[in-house]
Amino acid sequence: MPGPDALSTFLRPKVLLEFDLALNVVFYLPLGAIACLILQGPAGPWAARAKAVGWCAVFSVAMEALQLFVTHRVATIYDFLANTVGALAGTLVFAEPLHALVTHPLAKVR
Repeated sequence: MPGPDALSTFLRPKVLLEFDLALNVVFYLPLGAIACLILQGPAGPWAARAKAVGWCAVFSVAMEALQLFVTHRVATIYDFLANTVGALAGTLVFAEPLHALVTHPLAKVR
């Protein structure tokens, strides 16, 4: 039978590097932005953001699961959370007013 501190022991990371978490967020920013752009439709921007974050979370779970087969990699729930937060931040690129700051200069060049 597991002890009373089994859950906290399980959730405590063996290796937690703040730099690694920051890179996970940064690397998933463009993925979230591109997924939001691709998934935009008539349902509105928030539905596209929700779908994009969901698909990025599924992709993150797949990538973390694949790390179980690589010898010098450690898959943690914190990596998954950082990836999902990065994807969410990437979808916010298409929220106003940031969306207008990005697209209006590009439209003028066009």
